[in-house]
Amino acid sequence: MKRKFFICIMLLSLTIPFTECKANDAAENSPYFYRTKMIDFISDISSYAKNQKHDFGFITNNGLELYQSSEVPAGYAGQLLGAADGALIEGSQYTWDDNHNGGVQTSVETKKYITDSIAVLHSNNKLILSVDYCGDDKQNALTAIEKNNAEHIVTFPARYKELTSLEYGSLEKNDKNRDINTLNTVKSFIILLNPEKFTDKADYLSKLKTSSADLLIIDLYYNGSPLSSEDLNYLKTKTDGHRRLVYSYMSIGEAEDYRYYWQTQWNEELPDWIVTKNDQWQGNYPVKYWRKEWQKIIYGTKNAYLDKIISAGFDGAFLDIVDGYQNFE
Repeated sequence: MKRKFFICIMLLSLTIPFTECKANDAAENSPYFYRTKMIDFISDISSYAKNQKHDFGFITNNGLELYQSSEVPAGYAGQLLGAADGALIEGSQYTWDDNHNGGVQTSVETKKYITDSIAVLHSNNKLILSVDYCGDDKQNALTAIEKNNAEHIVTFPARYKELTSLEYGSLEKNDKNRDINTLNTVKSFIILLNPEKFTDKADYLSKLKTSSADLLIIDLYYNGSPLSSEDLNYLKTKTDGHRRLVYSYMSIGEAEDYRYYWQTQWNEELPDWIVTKNDQWQGNYPVKYWRKEWQKIIYGTKNAYLDKIISAGFDGAFLDIVDGYQNFE
């Protein structure tokens, strides 16, 4: 089963008095170790990719604390701002209930937290995206778009939490007759990580192709096989002939047992850098993302995940489980 995209937004962040020690000098039990190690990881990934393709971009998912100078040691927030090109948040207007049904209005406290946290992203000209889980009420989708537009947030109004549907994706209006070559010109986007509702690959690609979205965020794989360069070139051109961006999903804070890199023996005994199962999401395992064993899976060789994304021809990567540091704090 394909990765189900999630990560709850923290209602309030914990302010920790950090020192200016380097992350490499930090003990694993120090208060800033996990946050700085995630920033270092993202920075290394970004540098590696941009050395191969200078305009390759990165969007982080949640983990807004890492962008706040009050929440990380001196210099680290700026380091992340230099490595990332945009950020995605979930539920800026609508989230889900305990039964995973969308259409629940986001609390006033969480909205304030989001508004305060994204100010630094706005001031650094970063693209800000929101997935709002709107449920079956189309009016929720229209409301989310309107309210987010007022805060200069680009919206994908999702009907289902599992991100299997495009049906609200056409509600976001965008300027036509223009090429999209950089993230800061994106006015609409679609994120589709579970293509299980499509009859086959041709149907899946066709539906994405006919979307007017400026940015597509999809999985590298369809039914276990990676998308080809031909598939990517097909998706990068809208039906009106103009260019758009296509990004690939990549989890950097959890291993997934349905991915190509998963080893059979791990089903019997996990390596020490895989922490445990994620009981909320079948097949997902939080990892010690600062360990070289995991980082070699993510980037640096022909068989690494990021290298496969670059080779396929994606314009960038969407980094999930950026807030994986919360598993250790």
